[in-house]
Amino acid sequence: MQTPVAVTDDYPSRSPHCRDGRQGGEVDDGNVGVTSADPPVATEAALLTVATDKVEKLTTCWALRRRLSDTYVLGSPPAPEPTAVPPIGMNDAATVDQGPGNRIDVTLADGTEFSLFAGYVAADGVTRSYHRSGYIRDNDLGQTYAVVKRDVDGMVVRVWIPAGSDYVNEVPWANVLANFTFDTMVVEAIPLDEMYPSDNQLVRNTNDDRIYVYVGGEWRWIPDIPTFQAWGFYWCNITAADAGFFDRVMTGNPLPRSGTQDDPNYPVCHS
Repeated sequence: MQTPVAVTDDYPSRSPHCRDGRQGGEVDDGNVGVTSADPPVATEAALLTVATDKVEKLTTCWALRRRLSDTYVLGSPPAPEPTAVPPIGMNDAATVDQGPGNRIDVTLADGTEFSLFAGYVAADGVTRSYHRSGYIRDNDLGQTYAVVKRDVDGMVVRVWIPAGSDYVNEVPWANVLANFTFDTMVVEAIPLDEMYPSDNQLVRNTNDDRIYVYVGGEWRWIPDIPTFQAWGFYWCNITAADAGFFDRVMTGNPLPRSGTQDDPNYPVCHS
C-alpha cells in the first residue's frame, strides 16, 4: 500500500487527469493498470484520502472543484502582466509622463519634478480651453505654450501662444515667468502640436537647426536669412520642435530665395 495522496484545495489544478467536459476523472497514484480489483471511490468523504495501489476511478471531479478558492478559476488564463505606459515625451533634459486625470508630470535630468495640468483642444481645432496651471515658457527662444490634450487622438502636446493671440491675457505671467520657464531642451520634451499650427508659424528643427514656416498647409524650409527677412519674419517668433515633430508633418518645397541682401539692422522682434 502506498502513502495516501492528500486531496488538497489545489489538487485538480495539479492533476492532469481531472479534465473539463467529463463526468468522471482519474486520480493517478503512480501505478499503471486498471483491474476489477480496484475498489471504487464513490463518496465525497472518501475523496479526503485516496489510497490504492492502482488507478482509482472517481465518480466526479466537481466535488474537488468546489473545494477551490473563489479567487481561483480553474482553467482561466493567468492575468496579463501590466504593461508599462510609455512617457509622453523625453530627451536628455526631461521625461514627461501622464499623471492622474489631466496632470502632466515632468522630471528633469537632475531629478527635479514639477506638474502641469493639460487643457484641451476639440476635434474642430477651434474650440479649446487652456488650464491656468498648464503653461510652460522657453527661456532661450522666448515662446510660451499651453499644454493641452487633443480630443481627436488623446495626445498631449504644447500649443504656441503667439503675441497676437486672444489667449495672451489668460496666461498667469508672473507665475509662468517665476516657476515654469525652462531651457529649450526641457520644453522640447513635450511634443509640439502639429495638427493645428498658426498661419506663418515658425519652427526650428531640433535635429539640424533649420527654420521652417507653416504656409499653405505644409512646412517649408527658409533657405537663408535674406529670405527670412524678406518675408517679414522675426526671430522672437521661432518655436521649438520636439525630436519627432518632422516625422509627423508634411514638408513642402523650400521657399524660393529672395535674392536680397542680409539687413544687419533688421529687428529681432516686432515692436
